[in-house]
Amino acid sequence: MNPIERDELSAYLDGELAAQRRQEIQGALANSAALREELQRLTSADSQWRAAARSAVFEPQVRLRTQTSVGFSLGRALLCVLLLLAIRALPKLANTVALALGLNALALALALTAVSYWILSRPPRYGCNTAGTVTEPSSF
Repeated sequence: MNPIERDELSAYLDGELAAQRRQEIQGALANSAALREELQRLTSADSQWRAAARSAVFEPQVRLRTQTSVGFSLGRALLCVLLLLAIRALPKLANTVALALGLNALALALALTAVSYWILSRPPRYGCNTAGTVTEPSSF
């Protein structure tokens, strides 16, 4: 019979041995108190590891935003479009160059303001830094 190694005792404990080798180890356990003691230590360590694994709680590192409403609604978007159309139509009715330039500048300013508001009201995005770890937005 071959000598019994510690990894074989671990495999015996996990039920991973062939039937013949399992019988040899059972015979050796019946004859050796030191081998039974080593198996008992392995069994105790295995029980502690399994208990620790069952009690482990996963804590995610990423927190999701709970706010789901979007600040820029469809009604506001339609109102902005109508306002821009009205501003664009006024110069044609007035037929003056100064009024046309002023109202077109106002339309451009409103469009840029609406787009800026939409971009800034979007939720923050997560990214990775150079170390490969997830970075969180600064405010929630």
